Amino acid sequence: MRGPNSGASVFVTEVAPATSKVFLVIPKASSESGIVRGAVEAAARQVGLSLSGPAIESPTQEPGYRRAFVGAVAFGANAAILSTSPENYSARRWIVELAAKNRLPTIYPSRDFAEIGGLMAYDIDIFDLYRRVAHQIDTILKGTRPADIPVYQPTKFELAVNLKTAKAIGLDVPPALVARADEVIE
Repeated sequence: MRGPNSGASVFVTEVAPATSKVFLVIPKASSESGIVRGAVEAAARQVGLSLSGPAIESPTQEPGYRRAFVGAVAFGANAAILSTSPENYSARRWIVELAAKNRLPTIYPSRDFAEIGGLMAYDIDIFDLYRRVAHQIDTILKGTRPADIPVYQPTKFELAVNLKTAKAIGLDVPPALVARADEVIE
């Protein structure tokens, strides 16, 4: 199955080819922690990466993220992938600042992160998702039972790249990656 987790690992290796260990930014207590960690580990292994660094202990406080980033760098992480955990969205400004401060190429789960200074974001095309939801609502209103509607798996994804951030942390984003990006922030 192709999705944001597998794509994130591929994009990390494209923008930072020397990457060998990736820090998965995910709160330890998150209900998705085990499932997401397993999916990211599997995707990372496929492109020759290993996960490194601690889970976030106090995701509602900046010091928890700060300790985790310091720990990840100490463990040898040379890139990071951010989970879709709600706590990470709440702490997005701290996370983007910590990634930049530690010069850690990071891929985020939403273009909102790239717009505030994150390096890259890879996520489902939210407008395509909204169109599909509208179609499903229309189908239900015309009499189709919800149980008869197939489950939708996203098939369209968007990549946003922040070239200003890449330059600030000393990365040259390959022109082929910039050409594939749906949004380039300069």
